Amino acid sequence: MIIKGNTSFLLRTSEFSTLPDELVLKAVVSWAAAYESYRAFRDEHWTALRYEELVADPRATMANLFRFLNLSDPGYAAVASLLPRHAEKNYNFVSLTFNRNHYKREILTRLTPGCSAFGYKSDMSDLRIQPFTYLSTLLKRKLKIR
Repeated sequence: MIIKGNTSFLLRTSEFSTLPDELVLKAVVSWAAAYESYRAFRDEHWTALRYEELVADPRATMANLFRFLNLSDPGYAAVASLLPRHAEKNYNFVSLTFNRNHYKREILTRLTPGCSAFGYKSDMSDLRIQPFTYLSTLLKRKLKIR
């Protein structure tokens, strides 16, 4: 399975232009480059924000981020904490895409260092996958049912 798509949000490294035209591989290379920058340059001016923490406890996560950024208005943190509340917590599409990807081995190699540093399993085995929910969501979207 080869996925193509918009890559405008990805970091452009020297290696980027030499990669096959495959979105997942390019996204992983971009993420790995971002992680390497974080690892190489992090100091007291850097922080990491995990998506799972943001979804699980948006108010506390945003309050911590605002403290880190030295922003004192608690009203902004409260409003910002409302943003991720509609997040879909079904990662079946991610898992299926990854498992069918032609570049799976290379993706695993590139993901492993960063995943380990942030407590993730690079093989995606710890994603909460709900196939029935995923399929029903796809069907509802296709049929335009709310």
